[in-house]
Amino acid sequence: MRLLLFEKNLDVYSRLYEYLKAGLGKEELIIDRVFNYGDTKIKLKHNYYDMVFVCEKTLDMLDENFALKVCNIGDNINLPVIIIYEEVNFEDKLSLIKRKPSLCCYMAKDELSPNIIRCCMEYMFETKNERKRRIEAEEKLSRLDQKINRTLKENNVLSKQMSNVNHPEINGLTFSSWYKPAENLKGNYCDIQKIGGRIFYFFADVSTQDYESLILNIFIKNSINNFFLENFGSLNINPKDILYYLTEKFLEANFPSDYLICIYIGVLDLETNVFEYSNAGFYLPPLLSRWDGEIQELECQGLPVSSSIDKKLFEFDNKTCKINKGDTLLFYTKGLLNTRVRNRIYGLKRLEKIYYKHHRYDPNVITELIKRDHKKFLGISPKEDDIIVLALQMDPNELIEKNFTINSTFDEIHIAKKNIYHYLIDNYKDELDVDKVMLGVNEMLNNSLEHGNKHDDSKKIHIMFKKTSDYIKVCIQDEGEGFDWNSRIEKNLNTNDFSDEGRGLIIAKCCFDYVFYNSRGNRVNMIKSI
Repeated sequence: MRLLLFEKNLDVYSRLYEYLKAGLGKEELIIDRVFNYGDTKIKLKHNYYDMVFVCEKTLDMLDENFALKVCNIGDNINLPVIIIYEEVNFEDKLSLIKRKPSLCCYMAKDELSPNIIRCCMEYMFETKNERKRRIEAEEKLSRLDQKINRTLKENNVLSKQMSNVNHPEINGLTFSSWYKPAENLKGNYCDIQKIGGRIFYFFADVSTQDYESLILNIFIKNSINNFFLENFGSLNINPKDILYYLTEKFLEANFPSDYLICIYIGVLDLETNVFEYSNAGFYLPPLLSRWDGEIQELECQGLPVSSSIDKKLFEFDNKTCKINKGDTLLFYTKGLLNTRVRNRIYGLKRLEKIYYKHHRYDPNVITELIKRDHKKFLGISPKEDDIIVLALQMDPNELIEKNFTINSTFDEIHIAKKNIYHYLIDNYKDELDVDKVMLGVNEMLNNSLEHGNKHDDSKKIHIMFKKTSDYIKVCIQDEGEGFDWNSRIEKNLNTNDFSDEGRGLIIAKCCFDYVFYNSRGNRVNMIKSI
């Protein structure tokens, strides 16, 4: 054992050496003696010591400041310091005890004995080891926390990839979705698959959170894919069969009893327009809006998938309904309805109010308006759960659609503007303020040329015109990188601030009822009610 002794009196040094030797027994003892703080600092920087003894009469050297100074030299943060002082009055002794750090011990010189020193040293070493273990544990927890945070970030990316809905391109159908992840990883899952002449919809919510929810979502996805592989070519697949297969695989996997899957599966036959659906514990059925305004819930009973439920109790049913031209299906998760701000909850009535008013609009308008309304309701409160909203519409009978593609040049922009203007005048001059509509179209075309494609004539500008009995929709898409439109379009209009960057957006919002972009920010959608 190697000790550092701060003591000028040789007699004290000799007596302490004898006591230490007697207390340690056969263990080798090396004592380095110093006489001032400067020597102490040099010794501690260049040597390893098990303990420091301070035997100095000056009270200024006997407080915790000196002990803390010693502990801050080099790597000596866990170095025990024993201060041996002359007999002092009770108040001074009490002050010293109150101010001592955890690795600093005090004793009086007249109380010194081999047993006391041995006990004191054992206590100090035990304290030192305890602190060392605590620091090591804290460092280990810190590393684990960093690893968990990295894993959760990776899981959030995977979760977003799994929850972001892929919209298949299908003539006669229009899709739109909105996915908003929570602050922490949650357990929602959504997917659409086109297999042959049928569209399969999967909406799921699991009981777990964080990485456990990702495990269950991957299990759901893999099980469904395996079901399709095992039944490849079959024309009789229905939602109920998928639920029985998923339940069987879940029970075989021996998941914990608190793991729970609630899932709603729907299948749309593109030839007959019949929607067949089945449910396992998903308590938020989709809303079907008819073209005439009737809204109904597509309910279907069924227990959630869980190992805590007797296998004999799992009974799933299939239900069907006809989807007609102009009808809209709206799927949503509980994260939307359960959003709570103070004592208010978003709720189904608020959702139905928006849906009923705009059910005949393009699905992109429906999801965008729900998104804006939820943002207005939420304010700055944190998002407690994932939100997924999916709208599907069977194109109405009176739908008229026109598409143009032009190069990024002033000449072709000018020709496109003329063609659109004459088309609107020839067909809709009694229904629209054509000049006002064209003002917004002109600005957005200019934005696509200048800010989107940046006058690169190798890039195209795609223009889509869509009209129903309720609205017209003009979409302009460039091949640029896009921009963060949410931060701009939600701002209040300031007609005095007509900078080049924001002028087109302000004018478009004045000319159309609804203006919004795709997530990338390179496709603008402008809606005008008729």
